[in-house]
Amino acid sequence: MTKNKRVVMQNPTKRSYSLLNRLGLSKTAVSCYQSLANDGSAKVTELSERLGLPRTGLYRILDRLADLGFLHKLRHKGVSTVYVARPINQAAAWRLRRVCSRF
Repeated sequence: MTKNKRVVMQNPTKRSYSLLNRLGLSKTAVSCYQSLANDGSAKVTELSERLGLPRTGLYRILDRLADLGFLHKLRHKGVSTVYVARPINQAAAWRLRRVCSRF
C-alpha cells in the first residue's frame, strides 16, 4: 500500500513577488514588472492605464527597474520608449551578481 503524497504548489505570482521584494523592489515596482512580464512589452502610457498609476511616477520606477536589470528599454520608431521585462530568473541572477560584486 502506497501513501498519497501531498504536493503543495506555491502560486507563481506570490513566489515571484517574494523574490523581487527580497531583492529590494517596492510593491509598485513589483506590480510594474509583473504586468510587463505577463502582458509583454508596453509604453508608459499603456502601463499607466493598466495599473492605474500616474505616468510621472512610472518613469522613475521603470528607469530604476531597467538600471537594476529587470527591464530592457527599447526605442520604438525612434520616438517613444517601450519597456520589456526580462525573464525573472535572468533578472534575479543579474541582480544577485551585481549585489554580490559589491562585497
